[in-house]
Amino acid sequence: QDSSEVVYVEDADMFLSLSIGDRLNEGSFVCLFESKDGIKFDFVERVYGIMPYAHSIGISKDKNGHVNSEEDLLIGYAYGETWGKWATRMHNVKLRVYHGEAGEHD
Repeated sequence: QDSSEVVYVEDADMFLSLSIGDRLNEGSFVCLFESKDGIKFDFVERVYGIMPYAHSIGISKDKNGHVNSEEDLLIGYAYGETWGKWATRMHNVKLRVYHGEAGEHD
């Protein structure tokens, strides 16, 4: 995986980490991890549908590195097949926070 971008989700009292899996390859995807303490992160899911040869993901946040699930967020990453000749792609995303046991959704 690529470097990770970590944010604190205020209304969920948890941390999220995003990174690019299979970075700089045709099958790139976003890896999502979560943590209650900001130290130990658990894998949540892979998200496909991003540009191939992606790397170096980032997410919009406030000056303290916080987000809120009520806000529209923006993720961005670099991509490109040729080393050093990269474009940037941005995606609007909506964070959904689920409470309760796995499989139970509010």
